[in-house]
This record gives sequence, C-alpha cells and structure tokens, in this order.
Amino acid sequence: MVELCAVYDPAQGELKVRSDLKNRSIPLFVDYQLFIDQLLQVDLLVVVSPIQYHIQQCIDGLDRGCNILVDKPLAGSKKQVEALEMRLENTENWVMVGYQWSFSAAIRSLKRDLLSADFGAIRRAKTLVFWPRDYAYFSRNDWAGKRQHPGGEDINDHLLNNAMAHFLHNLLYLCGDEIEGSARIISGRACLSRAYNIETFDTAVLDLETPTGINIRFYGSQVTRTAKGPLFVIECEKAVIYYGELSNEVVAVFTDGHTKNYGDPDECDQFYKLSYAVNACHEKKSPICPPSAAFSQTEVIDALSKLQSIHSFDESRIVKTKDRLYVEGLSYSLFVSYQQGVLPGRVGLGQGSIEQEFEIK
Repeated sequence: MVELCAVYDPAQGELKVRSDLKNRSIPLFVDYQLFIDQLLQVDLLVVVSPIQYHIQQCIDGLDRGCNILVDKPLAGSKKQVEALEMRLENTENWVMVGYQWSFSAAIRSLKRDLLSADFGAIRRAKTLVFWPRDYAYFSRNDWAGKRQHPGGEDINDHLLNNAMAHFLHNLLYLCGDEIEGSARIISGRACLSRAYNIETFDTAVLDLETPTGINIRFYGSQVTRTAKGPLFVIECEKAVIYYGELSNEVVAVFTDGHTKNYGDPDECDQFYKLSYAVNACHEKKSPICPPSAAFSQTEVIDALSKLQSIHSFDESRIVKTKDRLYVEGLSYSLFVSYQQGVLPGRVGLGQGSIEQEFEIK
C-alpha cells in the first residue's frame, strides 16, 4: 500500500489537483519548513522543484530519514553535489535521480551488454537533439535561462542542464564502466551560442574526452527551424549502436553482420522511476541512477559555467515568428556536423561560434 502523506507547493493556487487533495484530506503546505517537519515518518520524498532547490531539499529529506527521488538535473553546480555526497556518507538512505532512460529496460539491457565482452571497447559516442522552444518557454518562470538565483544558488538553466540533460547523461551513463556508474570527463571543447536574450545559451556542441580515451559529442539546439531527435550512435570495436535515425528502437549492428534489437527506451513509462522508488523503499531494492551516476553531467555543466564566451547568432540569421525564434541554416549546419563527427566550424557552413577548451579536475 502507498499513502501520499503531504504535498508542498508555494504556488498552490495553480495546483490542478488542489481540490482532489482537499477531498482526500491530504495536507497541502505553502510553508516549506512546516512541510519538512512532517517528514519524520515518511519513507520517500519526491523532489520536483526548480534546479536551485534540489540539493538542499534532498539533504533536508535525508536529515529526516527519507529516501529521495529527485527530478533531473541533479544540481546547478559541482559544489552543490559535493555537499549532498558528504551527507550521503552518513546515512543508510538513498537518493535516485530521475533520468528516466536510466530506468528503462532497453537502456539498462544495452548497458549490461556494453559492460560484457560482446561489444569490445567503446571508441566514440554522439547524440543530437533539436527541440525548438518558444518565447513562453524562456519566460515561464523567474529562473529560465539564468546562471544564478537571486539568493545566490547556482542554477545554470540551459538545454544541457534541463530539457536535454537526459541525453548528455545517457551517453555518459552508457559509456560508464559500472552498471550504476557514468563515464567521467577530463577535458573538452565547447561551442555555445544563443539567439534568445538569456544569460546562458540555447545551442551547444560539445567534444568531450574520458580518462579511457572515449570521445563523446553532443549536438543540441532550441532555435533550429525543425525538430529532430534524440538520436545517438555508439561506436565500439565489434559493433555500432544506433538510435533514432531509422527507428525509435536501439539496434546494435555487429561487424559480422548480425544485429540485436533492444527496443524503444520510451516504451518504459516516464513515471516508472516513481513506482521503482516506491518499491525500493518496501523491498530494499538497490537504487538506480544514484548521485554518483548523475555527477558526471553536473561536472560538465559546472565546467561550462566557467567559460567566458557565449556566441550570439548574427541578427541577419535570426528569424522572428509570432511564437518563437529560429536561426536560418542552423539545422543543416549542426546535422552535417553530427554526421561528420566534427565541431560546426569545421564544416564550412558559417556557424561562427567560438571553440573553447576546458578541463575537469
């Protein structure tokens, strides 16, 4: 049996289930401290707040004996995660991060095979996502596209740490050398650009290196004319793994010609992570996607936040429609770059963004 004990929402007037909670006599709090004080007999705290509150709310829940399911991304900066990891060292409770593909049967089955000898070593991996966003997306709250909250908490809200964080994390996870581990990045190059008037960026291309020599590339934008993806390709010694370009199934093609189909990662309901977390409380299951697995994505975000240059697209290329912006020719430029496995400035299509190098220590 599962019982919903309490809900916290500072903007409860906008909560669609408010009347249903009232009818069920489930307490609804607008005062965070009063809500937290109710958690002493609660098994699971589900954190779905803005990025800047994730870590402190996880720590508050752990301090009151709760297990935690926290929405992606884990945090806005590396130092926030380090504070959580210190707290986890002194508790038997767990935290799981809600990257739903890490919970899906297709991705987990693929990960198990990547850890076997079937594929040989991973050489390189890449992913592409074009998800155009409208004006309303960047004005939906007071922290969209911001580096920091007025209170000083790091947010770093942008495509890599919000809408597309799933797909950067997914490659890091699949390239990791443990079932609940992700590949760490030691260095990289980044091309960061924007068309919208935001503090961060709406277009990013990354070229990342792991300590074991795996090359990982990310191509994403929220200001392309067309939507596409997610796509990914993972090249191994004995096979190449494809997703998204020909079908919504993950398929491995081996050098001897045979194939293996892992299915569609989206066949797993996006709220399976919640049911798994509930069952993990009762059945003592091992956590999926703990903070240590999500930390690699946060390390990359933290390193990008320290880069000095974000390229602004030339006004002559920005098309302003009634609902949104898009950059003329960007879809083609980024897709050709993805196909060739290079940064956009290397295909001669006039992207104009600046390549910046970084290291993660």
